[in-house]
Amino acid sequence: MIDITVLYIILALLLFGVLIFVHELGHYLAARACGVKVLEFSIGMGPTLFKWQSKKTDIKYSLRALPVGGFCAMEGENELDEEGKEIESEEDKDPRSYKNKPAWMKIIILVAGPLMNIILGVLMTIVLVIGSRDSDGKILVATNTVADFTENAISLETGLKAKDTVVKVGNVRVHTGTELAYEISIQGKEIEKYTQYVGKNGEEKVERDVVSLDLTVIRDGEEVVLEDVKFLASVTEGSVFGNTDFRVYRDGHVTFLDIVKNSWYRSINSVKMVWDSLIGLLSGRFALSSVSGPVGTTQVITQAASAGWYTLLYIFVVISMNLGVFNLIPILPLDGGHVVFALYELIARKSAPKKLRETCQIVGIALMFGLMIVVTIKDVIKLF
Repeated sequence: MIDITVLYIILALLLFGVLIFVHELGHYLAARACGVKVLEFSIGMGPTLFKWQSKKTDIKYSLRALPVGGFCAMEGENELDEEGKEIESEEDKDPRSYKNKPAWMKIIILVAGPLMNIILGVLMTIVLVIGSRDSDGKILVATNTVADFTENAISLETGLKAKDTVVKVGNVRVHTGTELAYEISIQGKEIEKYTQYVGKNGEEKVERDVVSLDLTVIRDGEEVVLEDVKFLASVTEGSVFGNTDFRVYRDGHVTFLDIVKNSWYRSINSVKMVWDSLIGLLSGRFALSSVSGPVGTTQVITQAASAGWYTLLYIFVVISMNLGVFNLIPILPLDGGHVVFALYELIARKSAPKKLRETCQIVGIALMFGLMIVVTIKDVIKLF
């Protein structure tokens, strides 16, 4: 029999394949819609396992051995001389050449890949919302209204009450239970000391590590600002996080619009989570050790798969959103880097010099590979 871990690894590779396929499909569909000639559509990198060429369109479709990438090759890509001018070739007059298309079309083609990953994440979030059900099969949506508290809840002692509807954490507005829990977690940055008295008669004195947050709530129909509400703090990979110590109401009487609304806000929160992570890495709040590469991500997917389909789907949503947002970072060779040069072309009415593009490409690739090597070594060491 095949070991269950091997099956989970195969599943992880399949999920990677789906994400890559969807990303490249975005570029492919946009290129076809803009009238660009596509030379090859490939999933994976390395040696070719399978190849087929359409007699109608002359496009080559290939499947390659390494499921760590893919590409949509178009005619006329990167054909510029030292001054950024188009290289004379037989295809110069071909209106289907990528280089002959206006800059705004190039931007559409470039953005389409990451956008498809984000759209996929949104669609899978809808599945997550619909899949959250009670024992009777009724859909349950986590609200932002406090239902009750855990034992010795510090937020209850410092201002929060049951039936409070939290509409803001700090200056960030929240609409769902998912957003509420995330903002409490991410906004807790500095540890403070809080003395709590516990025990049957409050005779035991305990020093707690906490974070303080300002919450805006709707209480008895009025908006109230609660200053310095405290939550237990935890430290992970050197970063401080706040911990929710209450439960929220889960609405079982939801309409189609409620599902759409909840899915939308959860999707926005997923994109924000990726963005916050990137900013946290650049600012030094999050350590490099908290970043996972293909090895670490495969391990996470394997663990999620063993926990059930709901957890696995949530991880899939996070990775899909991550891939979409990450590819929009304005660094070559990412799509965002190419968008920057397309914007330059749109504004300057000419392409950027080839030497500048090549320098940015070399620096970007060096940074990307350096990061990948460091993260992969970290992930492998972590396995043992």
